[in-house]
Amino acid sequence: LNIAQQASIQVDPKVMARAASYILNNLEHDYGKFEWNDKKGKTHYSFGTGHAYACYVASLSGSKDPRMNKWLDIMFTHRDRLNNYGKALLCLTYHKSGNLGKATTLLQNIEQYLKQDDEVQLAWLDTPSKGWWRWFNNDVETNAWFLQCYNALKPKDEKPRRLVKWLLTNRRH
Repeated sequence: LNIAQQASIQVDPKVMARAASYILNNLEHDYGKFEWNDKKGKTHYSFGTGHAYACYVASLSGSKDPRMNKWLDIMFTHRDRLNNYGKALLCLTYHKSGNLGKATTLLQNIEQYLKQDDEVQLAWLDTPSKGWWRWFNNDVETNAWFLQCYNALKPKDEKPRRLVKWLLTNRRH
């Protein structure tokens, strides 16, 4: 629906709001609970890239649901549990909501995995080989989302050009 709006197609704002509400209402059902208490009363958190993706999609509608803010804060606090794909989604969600401080922190966290080859002017994220078949561990997808983070936060940096070159070199047919 968001892409349709970007293409100047009229989408009823109520439909957008219902879509975001549906995503957030079903998030824990589809991906599991964010938090739970053990027998000793200690709170535990469980989340993954699917949660980050759902929050990102909901943010595209401009959702201000307080549950989403709570979930974003939990994921940000425990961002070391997310892979680079999830961190990129979280980065873009914070950028969309106007929280540039947290978006920049996430970009810096991801940059730690950036590899560069100055000879051929390539840049890419080093992605884990474990679980490569899962959508959230795909190297091309992860680098594409990382490129979006750069375009949102540092559009004049030279790394996006190098990332595009890496993506073109590693595209799949």
